[in-house]
Amino acid sequence: AAWICGRNDSGTALLDPISGGGFDGLQVDGVNRNQGGESTIVVLSVLQVAHRLLPAGRLESLGVGNVRSAQREAASAASS
Repeated sequence: AAWICGRNDSGTALLDPISGGGFDGLQVDGVNRNQGGESTIVVLSVLQVAHRLLPAGRLESLGVGNVRSAQREAASAASS
């Protein structure tokens, strides 16, 4: 979960906080911005397991707690 949230070689999260999708991987210059179905399923599966296994508040310290609020803000902006 930490690697997906940005604790990786590029320091970039593989989770798009707006769409909730997962980016396809890391490249030399950062994250591959493509969001394939397989990548999104992997990201969501890892975070789901992490929610079950990690103590309360641990995912929020990785920045995952911001995903829901970013999605709400994007939806609100789109409906305006």
